[in-house]
Amino acid sequence: MVGLQPRESCRDHFRSLGILTVVLIYILETIIYATGSSLARHYNVRSYNTRHNGNFNLPNHRTFLFSKKPSYAGAKLYNLLPSSLKEGSPQTLKRRLRCWLADTPLYSLDEFSEFARSHVNNNTI
Repeated sequence: MVGLQPRESCRDHFRSLGILTVVLIYILETIIYATGSSLARHYNVRSYNTRHNGNFNLPNHRTFLFSKKPSYAGAKLYNLLPSSLKEGSPQTLKRRLRCWLADTPLYSLDEFSEFARSHVNNNTI
């Protein structure tokens, strides 16, 4: 498709073609799934405004299997996003998130966590 050599990196080509990696597709779909789920948010639990009021309130759990549930994993990933991405309707979130993810092809959830935390700390998208 692009004429790459067998050992050549695909990162730049993913970005130029606007293609999401498998990990980014998983992140996008689990976040969209979590926003449509019935998990409680902080504003449902607290009666006062806080900085992260729109984040999901993650339930306590004992098993590793629970943390793999799409609703829990999506809520955890959603909480990592910069607040500027979370504003608006679910359709706006999906569109903004897809554009944000397409700009930086990532190959693991750890890379995404570091990337999202650096953007939250810098207040940039």
